[in-house]
Amino acid sequence: MVRKRFHDVKTGALVAKSFDAQKFLKRVGLGKEDYHFWKQVGKALLCTYTLFGVAWLWNETSPLGWWTLKPKPKEEKELAHLYERRKFPYPGDEKAMEEFIARGSIAG
Repeated sequence: MVRKRFHDVKTGALVAKSFDAQKFLKRVGLGKEDYHFWKQVGKALLCTYTLFGVAWLWNETSPLGWWTLKPKPKEEKELAHLYERRKFPYPGDEKAMEEFIARGSIAG
């Protein structure tokens, strides 16, 4: 039986030289021969996200409410005041609460 020799410990620059990045990338599916595949995947994702973005922008529930592509019907324009944000007074402010109730803002 042959005795095993102790190997020199590799540290610093020696470890970096022995590490083959291309071999590692090839093993995880990112080698040079996989370039075309990942390019196609990137194109597909770009097209998919573009289509979803256009559909989201076209949709009437878009946060760009001032720029929807569908005109609002007459009934919705007439009832728009019901959906406006109301300012409620701070609960501890008695004077503001009295003014708020006198204005009839609780009932709408």
